[in-house]
Formats: sequence, C-alpha cells, structure tokens
Amino acid sequence: MIRYYEIENCTYEMNAQNQPVLYAPQGYDPAVLSRNAFVLLPDGRWCHYLNAQEYQHLCALPAGQDANFHPGMFGQQLPAAPNTPAAEPQTEEQRKKDATIGNVLAANSALCVILAFVIGHVAGKDLYMLSALFLQIGLVLMIVVRVRYKNNLFGKILMWIYIVFGALVLIGTLLLLAICGKMLHDCELH
Repeated sequence: MIRYYEIENCTYEMNAQNQPVLYAPQGYDPAVLSRNAFVLLPDGRWCHYLNAQEYQHLCALPAGQDANFHPGMFGQQLPAAPNTPAAEPQTEEQRKKDATIGNVLAANSALCVILAFVIGHVAGKDLYMLSALFLQIGLVLMIVVRVRYKNNLFGKILMWIYIVFGALVLIGTLLLLAICGKMLHDCELH
C-alpha cells in the first residue's frame, strides 16, 4: 500500500514516457487530489509524477513494505502542485556529445538531400526512386535533429534552408503551371 500524504491506496507504475507515477484510487475529492499535487489525465484518472527524492524513497523500501509519504519528509509540508519530474541538468560532456551527434545527423541529412539531387540530375528517370528515397531520409534526419537536439545551430540552419528551398520549388511549380496554362490557352485561340 502506498499512502501519499492524504491519499491512501495509491498504485505505482511507470508511464509510457518511462516516468514513475502514482495513481490515486477512485472516489477522492478533486480538491484534495489537487492539493496533494495530483493532476487529472485525459483518461479521467488522477496521477502524481514522482520527483527524484520520492522515487528513490519508494525504490529503497523492501519488497512488500508499505510506503508512507508524510509532511516534513523531504523538508516540505506538502508537495508543490502540479509536481512534474525535474529534468536532470546536463553535464558539459553530455552537451558536447549531443552537439556532436546533432551535427553528424544534420550533416547526414544535408548529404542525403545533396545525393538525392545529384542522383536525380545525373541518372534521370532510371534512379528516380532512389533519389526520392534519399530526399525522404534527409528530411527525416533533419526532423530528428530538430526534435531531439533543439538547440543545434546546424540543424536550425538546415531546416530553414529546406523550408526556403521547398517554398521556391512550390512557387516554381505554380509558375510553371500558370505558364503552361497560358500557353495552352493561346494555342486554342490560334
């Protein structure tokens, strides 16, 4: 049994994002749950995201022993609501590693896009599918860099180059369609 301040019979699980979570049993007053740092999920359940101290306390207990979180346990009266897991600060080594990985992924993305255009230009229709595949791989790698390594400067520059290039292709396609339409219209008149 887990008692979290005023909430008894909580259940412990790791959620889909691999975060330690306590779920409140049905029937508690929402005001009491909110006061105890529980948040309402879209599925209607109330949960509390355990912070590092709470998670360590829970893991340190012998199997089968009841867990009891009480006021003053971690130098606080009640947890701050809503309690979301604290992100661990990155070390300088981790930042350098992330920057390197982000740059390598962004460079591979650029290389894939360049290969797509070279293959498409040199080989023409024979390797059109390979060219399209490289283009898609390059775009997916750029998206991975932007999602996983948000502060990577090379990834940001690459994204804006892709956006500008995509806009130019779209404008060029629309102009080409307008010119073809005008030429067809002129041919019909003569």
